[in-house]
Amino acid sequence: MASICRLCGEEKKLIKAHIFPKWIFSIIKEETDYLVVLSDDGSRPKRSRIGAYDPNILCKSCDNSFSNFENYAKEFFTSQLSVSKSYKSGKKFVGVSTIDEFDYEKLTKFVASLLFKSSISSREGFEKISIGDKYLHQMKQILTNECFSKTDPLCFNMVRFRPTPDIPNVEKSFVSPSPFRDKGIKWIMLRILDWQVRVKLDKRKAPAILEPYLMKKGRPLDILVGDYKDTKEFKLAEELVMLGTSIK
Repeated sequence: MASICRLCGEEKKLIKAHIFPKWIFSIIKEETDYLVVLSDDGSRPKRSRIGAYDPNILCKSCDNSFSNFENYAKEFFTSQLSVSKSYKSGKKFVGVSTIDEFDYEKLTKFVASLLFKSSISSREGFEKISIGDKYLHQMKQILTNECFSKTDPLCFNMVRFRPTPDIPNVEKSFVSPSPFRDKGIKWIMLRILDWQVRVKLDKRKAPAILEPYLMKKGRPLDILVGDYKDTKEFKLAEELVMLGTSIK
């Protein structure tokens, strides 16, 4: 039965499209032997074998068009980082890893695709993500190559968590996308393995302290490196691991 694809707008047969790429969930399960989907609002965690997909959003052609930048994202988000400098923030030590060369367009498209699919999906765990018509249109423009003539069509920064020695790979839990505000500015938090990607969806400028860590075309990318234990989701993830949550 044909329906309207949310990206190309054509009436086609839709497929079971993964909202986040299947490789994310495969890596989590392979490395931890369990896969739980946590929610940032503290609600009951879910178990998942293949991750979240939605059969009502994309046609096969549009879904396949994501493969190029999704493959690049897999390489990027599973690569090793070396901390080039560190500083103390309160009681925490934050590192910085600088990436001199990366594919700006593919990373931007990957993040845009996650926002786009999360926003249009009605599946449980994604219902809180509503980016509005303006930003939904902007994500479509990024995915269809209509706005890369503009400077930095998407504003985001990234944080990677250090390994947690006493609980291996606990930082690679999957957390549903969630909105938050920082000094009144609206952001969306996306979790990709042991990374956080924080996307600004607000016309106001990001706080000046974050400016050096925003991804910008034509300059090296500085990644913040922190401890997963400092996040509010850690306690729940730790309890689930200690209880032996498994999907075998």
